[in-house]
Amino acid sequence: MNLHLYQRPAEGDAAIMDLTPYVNDWVDVTRAIGGYMTAGFTLSDSEGQGQLRGRVPTLTRDEIIGFFESNLGHGITRSAFGMTGWQGLIYEMRLTVDGSEYTRTLAPEIFHNRVKLLYTDAIAGQTSLDWIENTDSSDQLGRMELLVVGGTLTSIAATATQARHLAACAWPRTRMSNELIALNGVRQRGIGLEVLCAGYWATLNWRYQEISTTGAADAQIRALAGASEFVEAGRIESNALSCMLDVEQSPQRLGDLIEDLIAQGDSDGGPWQGGVYAGRKLRYEPVPTEALYMWHNGMLQAIGGGEITPELIEPGCLIRNTSGLAAWRPVGQQQVWDDPLLAYVEAVEFSQREGLKLSLAKPSAEALTKQNSRSSQQLRTLTPLWVGHAEGPRAGLLQYGDDSGNSVYALEVVGPDNVPCFGISATDNGDPDAVQGGIGYETYPRIHFETVPGYARKLPLVDAALITGALPPGGVTVDAAAVTYTPAVAADWDADTDPGELDDALDQLAERVEDLETETAVYNTNHLDDAGAGVTYVGQESTTAWLVKKLTESGADLTVEYATVANNGTVTDYATAWAARAATLVFAAYGEAI
Repeated sequence: MNLHLYQRPAEGDAAIMDLTPYVNDWVDVTRAIGGYMTAGFTLSDSEGQGQLRGRVPTLTRDEIIGFFESNLGHGITRSAFGMTGWQGLIYEMRLTVDGSEYTRTLAPEIFHNRVKLLYTDAIAGQTSLDWIENTDSSDQLGRMELLVVGGTLTSIAATATQARHLAACAWPRTRMSNELIALNGVRQRGIGLEVLCAGYWATLNWRYQEISTTGAADAQIRALAGASEFVEAGRIESNALSCMLDVEQSPQRLGDLIEDLIAQGDSDGGPWQGGVYAGRKLRYEPVPTEALYMWHNGMLQAIGGGEITPELIEPGCLIRNTSGLAAWRPVGQQQVWDDPLLAYVEAVEFSQREGLKLSLAKPSAEALTKQNSRSSQQLRTLTPLWVGHAEGPRAGLLQYGDDSGNSVYALEVVGPDNVPCFGISATDNGDPDAVQGGIGYETYPRIHFETVPGYARKLPLVDAALITGALPPGGVTVDAAAVTYTPAVAADWDADTDPGELDDALDQLAERVEDLETETAVYNTNHLDDAGAGVTYVGQESTTAWLVKKLTESGADLTVEYATVANNGTVTDYATAWAARAATLVFAAYGEAI
């Protein structure tokens, strides 16, 4: 095994250090979905190497501290016979010096150099600020994005919050962590460094997708890889399954979207796999149906008996056991991996000390279950025209095509965490009975409207034409007078009486809004007229109303009277009111005029 340290991928790809002599506890994990995933090793000086390190050369105390301070984000590659067995970057380091621990990490909640703030404006509602970036950091370490969700803020406070967040997290920082334990009379000595690495699959989640797209699965995968920081499309097999990435209301990380696409499989129900491998290339391919290796007499061999290189074995392959149970399949099991002598390698763990460990799984059960779940999720997001939050609860009308090419129209109500509560759908196939309703998720019982007399009458806001699948020209309309409204507190309404129907309730609310606007109108003074005999007129106007005040002095008393459209119904504009102030305008007390 050979282990080499490279430049940070944003800066280049030159090798800068051969770590092979200093490491004897390397462990890495590769998965069928994800590719090269995680790895780790330790470094220590001569005082802390212990018996396990044997005669392995060590770095000095200063060299280990220098490694900790300088190499976060650097590339690292394990190879054998000139071929890559694992590749990634240093993601986190934990340094222990004389009993105290320090951490440096690329974890996105702590380090990010490009920030976008989502917040609620008191006037505009939900909104966002454009991305801001520390380019010095991204040029050195790569662009790490984070969407920050704020509360209710003014635009000035939102801008300050976003800037403060970027300033605090634009660079990885060394942080003291863990506990300090003082032992009486004992001086803690020694230094050790734990290095945690992540494959380049992790960097796919450094960026977000903010624009919804629809297309074939392979094209979507290729586009997402092209939008990433360090990964590029490698071997992408053809998959024409139509998929939609619905991210308008809730932007998603690239890696999460790619994993979702892989889990959807293909139109024939076949499972797929994919991950980032050597050269930071993304692979996307169907799960194989032919065994690549065999387990023979307790040993792993290539099919045909050839030798293998354990350091280079990858997951996502099939292994045949040539010395196990009889090769029979239970009734009803027809797929290739239903063969009890055939196993799918879901993950591979390579350990420098302990060798190779393969984790086995059956791709059909797991992948197809995921695919069914993803399919129903995809159906619910085909049309991002929803009322409510992206994560639920929400309700909306969507359209999609069934397996026969017919258009299906569905009304769906979704609860928190995107759990569907209720849905009705109509298929445009000429069959008047092709209308269904459902409660719950995927396996919910189906209700046919025509077999449940009077069911439509339980949905007063849904026109009968919608239930039959035919919408009238211009859409469906509902008369508020036909909708019964029952208030929680009748005393809140006019004359302490239940308004009865929705139209009366809306009329009362509109009247109260108008009164409130009049009472709270902001008036600006236009004219001031000292008419003599102790009388002064003040002319004022708001954006929607007029007001003339009459001030009458009598000895030490001052009387203020008011004229508005409320007590001068035929006078609708300020100019007419001011001209008639001393002639025909009617003045009254505040309670009568306002």
